Amino acid sequence: MKHGPHRTTLDEVARDLRMAKSTIYHYFSSKEDLYIKTVEKQGEEYIARIKEIFNNEQKSYEERVRDYIDHKLNLRLNFRLIYLLLLNDMMKKTLTGEEETLIRLFSEEEKIVRLVLNSRKDPAETERYKLSYFITTQTFLLTYADSIFLSKISADDPSVLNTQISIFEALFR
Repeated sequence: MKHGPHRTTLDEVARDLRMAKSTIYHYFSSKEDLYIKTVEKQGEEYIARIKEIFNNEQKSYEERVRDYIDHKLNLRLNFRLIYLLLLNDMMKKTLTGEEETLIRLFSEEEKIVRLVLNSRKDPAETERYKLSYFITTQTFLLTYADSIFLSKISADDPSVLNTQISIFEALFR
């Protein structure tokens, strides 16, 4: 994460983990394999958190939706590798394994969002508008809202971000 997967050497990884490089090669075939497996693991944790949010029956539906949006807003802080992977994808700089990982991640999240929406809306209506796919992909943009929108306005004026959040909350209703 300090230097990115391209500029990081396996010697640096082994040093930071305080283990021999041969130990890493025992479990992973290459630096790229280690990186992809690490991203996949973080992706699993990301999806597990979404499931946890929507399965929390102690909270209202609206609170769960808000938690989901908050989860997306904090992607950069809590799931740094996923955040960087999405950023690389937006700039068309993904590696082969990264793209497949992103596709699986989007697919898993979209399935969860579709289940949530279908529990609240007429399934035919949800399917007709492909709302679950739209929400899944577009809420990732919230992650970049601070750099896309807030840099253009006063840092004390979160109205653009709040407007975006309100739109996505309304889509869940």
